Amino acid sequence: MNKRIRSFRMLTVVFWVALPGAAQTYNLFDYWLSPPGVCTASNPADPGTYSYQYSAGRNCTVAGRGSKPLYMVVKGTWADESMVVDNGWLYILTERHPNICNGSSNYRLWDVNGVYGVPWAKTSFGSSTVTWTDPFYTMRCGASCGSNNLNIAAGGEYNEQGILGMIWDKLYDCRSGTCTGPIPMETMVVRGYWGQHGGTSCGTHFDHAEEYWYGRADITPNDNIANPRSLGLVRFVSSLYNHTTCSYVEDSSSWISYLKNCTMAASCPFC
Repeated sequence: MNKRIRSFRMLTVVFWVALPGAAQTYNLFDYWLSPPGVCTASNPADPGTYSYQYSAGRNCTVAGRGSKPLYMVVKGTWADESMVVDNGWLYILTERHPNICNGSSNYRLWDVNGVYGVPWAKTSFGSSTVTWTDPFYTMRCGASCGSNNLNIAAGGEYNEQGILGMIWDKLYDCRSGTCTGPIPMETMVVRGYWGQHGGTSCGTHFDHAEEYWYGRADITPNDNIANPRSLGLVRFVSSLYNHTTCSYVEDSSSWISYLKNCTMAASCPFC
């Protein structure tokens, strides 16, 4: 998660485009978790682009929450995140990332008046749209894993959630050493906005947006989507607001949709 330090309100949106059929309950972990020992990558030859999202297989004692199931996100060798599930929500607790907290630290923790973590997504939902408002929080930062002794910012955010349909031509299986595909893929998208801006002809808006796409597909035997499983992160998109056209313009994008065998674990788990 590349959220920048901020002292303003932020909007995060998870879009879905509902598929035909009867109403159903959607499960976040049908998309968010990586297959065991299988990473997604934007470059199958570069482990630095690998992404792996997994259950730590144990509970974690978290300030203000008690003992909760622990989950991890690993991004190559350069970044990782700790998350827990609590009362139907996936919360992000900590992040290791180069030069965060205004360039002062490599580690940060979200603290809501002594309760650690802010909502990242609901773990299940039965409608096409779910909305929620995050609380204000303090960012605790540190130069080493677990230090978190520098408090430099506070903020809050709004969030939404929905359904996106099928992506038919972006997933490739490179686990054998030769990439095969394309494989049909279904996706969930989390979009975050920040940098509230007003006083221009475009009106009030946010200056920056990011999208995190999570996927699922039938990767064995790679012939259809009848037996899909979660894939984890499959795409990242960053966009900036253009004050001439009053619209968002993509400034970087990467399909992280090549499957590779991998062994990865977070270097700085919360506990």
